[in-house]
This record gives sequence, structure tokens and C-alpha cells, in this order.
Amino acid sequence: MFGTFAFERWYVSPDRLSIKSTVQRALIAAKEPFSVGASTSSMRATNERALRDDWTTFAHDDLRSGYERRATGITRDTASLLRRRWLRALNEPVRASPLAVGGALYVATDQGNVYALDAATGDLRWKQRVGSSVRMTPALVHGTLFVGTYGALGPPGAVPHGATFQALDAQTGAVRWRRSLPGLVRSEPVIIDGVVYEGLAGGDPFSGCFDGRVIALDEKTGALLPMQWMTSPKHRNGGGIWGPLSTDGSTIYVGTGNTCDAQGIAGHGDSVVAMTRSLQTVWRASTKVSAGDDSDVGGGVALVGPYAYVAGKNGYFYQLDRATGRILRRTDLAPFKRDAGSIATPTGDGSVLVISGGVHSNPTAPSAPSCIISAFAPDGSERYRFTSEYPVTGYAAFVAGVGFIALDRSLVAFDSGTGERLWSADLGDFSYASPIVVPSGVYAVTNAGDVHAFGPPEESLANAKPHG
Repeated sequence: MFGTFAFERWYVSPDRLSIKSTVQRALIAAKEPFSVGASTSSMRATNERALRDDWTTFAHDDLRSGYERRATGITRDTASLLRRRWLRALNEPVRASPLAVGGALYVATDQGNVYALDAATGDLRWKQRVGSSVRMTPALVHGTLFVGTYGALGPPGAVPHGATFQALDAQTGAVRWRRSLPGLVRSEPVIIDGVVYEGLAGGDPFSGCFDGRVIALDEKTGALLPMQWMTSPKHRNGGGIWGPLSTDGSTIYVGTGNTCDAQGIAGHGDSVVAMTRSLQTVWRASTKVSAGDDSDVGGGVALVGPYAYVAGKNGYFYQLDRATGRILRRTDLAPFKRDAGSIATPTGDGSVLVISGGVHSNPTAPSAPSCIISAFAPDGSERYRFTSEYPVTGYAAFVAGVGFIALDRSLVAFDSGTGERLWSADLGDFSYASPIVVPSGVYAVTNAGDVHAFGPPEESLANAKPHG
């Protein structure tokens, strides 16, 4: 049953192999009941579904909802039927979440490579070297894949250097333009009417208190536009932009890190900020707390109706009025140090918002459950919790009634209303990034550099209906 043919049916030949990763993948194969071969009609159906995939940016859309509304065939009743379709070993650590668009799966690695894989088969379409580590999730708009390279820290006290922002042809991987940027690029962009808005980070004392800011680039040429937003009016005062930008098309929302002057008191450090498309401040809501010196908002701002939701490294979860920035509710996520809280982004399906409480252990040597993931109802009450021995820095991905999240070394499907675990699959390693769910299936990436693809049986897909 687990002979060579069955193993190779779902395992795509890697670009490089290591003994450890080979053993981990063999163990996964040995305990999963794979069927042999896929019918021509089944493969054709998978290809057709993959053409409808639309996960084009971090957490699916610029609202950072994490919610797939298109029909997937995955429900509370069918989630338990999910099976692994293929696994591709890149053998390069992955911190960025994947994208699935129009039949292709895009993965950027910590070693500075971007891969386009066939979503149905895992076959390599193209590979492009972009430079240093990619730690932000790319965005795909108008046939162009926008990706930033992280850059590098200099000697203590020197500002970071070497970051770039690049535009790749989504079909071929060819570089359309490349722009060198100061600081570090960790933030995910938004693209509005031909303008790319990107955040720059690196603003701590050991990195020269680089001036955190939001910049604007021309979508077609990469030219740096004159408008920019600065976290602090004081030069070399830090305040990095570490998390994704969010937008409803008219207003841009972002979280900021601490400034070097009084740890976030000066300027707009340790805050949630709303700004216009011309990068003028609309409002600022401070998340600075007295206990602890690191109140960064390192995750994204989820926009849900009239509200904005965000968590911070201070350990609190916030509900804000999107129009005014007034803090409506502040909830303690977990009983941990105030400077070790969340860098994740809250996501949901309309019935709950799920958010990680933070990173609290060394992922290579965990000793006890150390990360709490909470689900909140729209009224702010906590519905249920998960725990994870390994850190959870990513978001949960949703279809109607079902969420997917990486816990420990597994991908878990859960009932979004109750938190009941419906299904899980061994990933072989922990996942720094987030899973995605689209019409062609569910995809996850790991720190070991493995890309996993899962899908439900054809009979459940035949009856799939849009989620509304």
C-alpha cells in the first residue's frame, strides 16, 4: 500500500534533499492511507478549480479577512475527508505565506527565491532569485507579483541596508523592475489605483533607530513617489512598520513599532494609525502600556464592518472604531509578559475572529504549551481557545464554518463556531507562515521548506456551492 508508486504520486521531486527532511517525509507517507493514482477526470477537475483560485495577498484580501468566499467543497461535514494531494520539498525555510491565483501557487523563501508551482500537481513552473531573505508575503495585482527582500542589519548602531522591492511577471518570473529601499522590508503592501504602498522597518537602537515610514511607489515603473508618512517627526527615532498594511480603498491602516525616544511616546510609535492615500494622518490610537518596553503592533489590522481589530506585542487585543480610532474594547489575550505578545493578524469568517496570543518559546526546543490562540465573537466574548507548544505567528484561513491553522507541527481544521477539531495533517515541521484555502484545496508551508497541498474527494466538490 505504501510502495514506491503510491509515494511518488503525491511527493514531487525536491530541488535539494537532506537526510532529515527525507526521513520526515517518509514518516508522513507511512502513516497516511494514500490511494494509488488520480484519474484523468479528477485531475482535469482539479485544474479547473485551480483557475478560480483568488488568494492574491496576505490574508486573502486588503481587508486582511483571511476568508475565502468562493466554493471549495470544504464544509464542517467534508473537512474530515481532506487528503494530501502532493508535497514539494524546497528545502529553504519559508516565512512568507503562499498565494494561489489562477492555477499557480506562489511561494517566497527565506533564502531569497520565489517559486511558481502548478497548484494541481506541484510541478515547478518557474523559479526566480530575488536576493536576500523574503519575510513578507508577496501580492499579485494586474499580472504582477510584488515582492520585497528583507535586507540586512549592519554593525550595532548602523541602519539596515540591502532591502529591495521588486515586480515580477506572474507568468514567467521575469523581473519587470527593481527598487533598492532603506531599512528592512517585512510589511505586506497594498496597491491602489496604480500606487504601491509599502512599510519600512528596522527602528530599534541596535539597528540605528532607522526611521519607520510608509512609502509610495509607481506600480508600473517602481519610481519612488514624493509622498511618504513618517512614524516620528524626529530623525533617527525608529518606529518601524513590521506588519501588513490594510485598506478599504480610501483609507490605509497600519500598526507601528516603538520609537527610540521614550519607547513609543514620541510621534506615532506603538500605535494603530489610519492615513489617507496621500499619506496624511487621519487618526492615531496608542497601544503603549506601562509594563514592558516593547508594545509594537507587529501584526495586521483586520477591517470588519465599521470596526478595526488588531493585537500587539503588549498582549492585548483591540477593537477600534474605524472612523475615529476610538478604542472600544481591549482584551487581555494571555497571561504572559507584556513585551512577548502577538505579532499575528486577526482573521475570521464573520462569526469569529481568531488571533494568536504571541510567541513564547524557542521553536527549535519547545518544552510546554506556550502559545494561546483565542477565538472571539463579534460582541467581544471569547468563544474558545487552542494551545500550541510551538509559536503561532500566522493567521487562520477560513471558508464558511471552517478554519485552518498551523498548530505545533500540524495543519488543523476546526469548526469556526465551536472550535471542535475536524481534521489534522502532519506537516513534519512547524509553520512560521499561514495556510490558505481556495477552490483547488488547502496549502501550507513549513520552516523546513515543504509545500503541502490537500484536497477533498471529488464527490464533495461536485456539490460545492459559493459561501455568499
